[in-house]
Amino acid sequence: MLASLTSLIRWPLPALLAWGGSWLLHALLLRLGWPAWLAASAATLAGVAMGLLAPSTPRLQEEWIDVEELTDLSSVDAARTTSHLARG
Repeated sequence: MLASLTSLIRWPLPALLAWGGSWLLHALLLRLGWPAWLAASAATLAGVAMGLLAPSTPRLQEEWIDVEELTDLSSVDAARTTSHLARG
């Protein structure tokens, strides 16, 4: 049941909710009188925690990745190709 629910939620919504939640926490803590550095730190930690809770899957399956091609930095063109492949 949980797997079918998580498949319904796609990338933008959880990311935006985590971003908005971190900013709301920051604003709330500032309103409660917390120092700005502490409120920012707490909001950052909350954002990191939400990011770690989110399921993530690799874009490419491991067997599709050619390690030889990714580690070839013998020329500028090869390095550019490696950079392009690494970004997906």
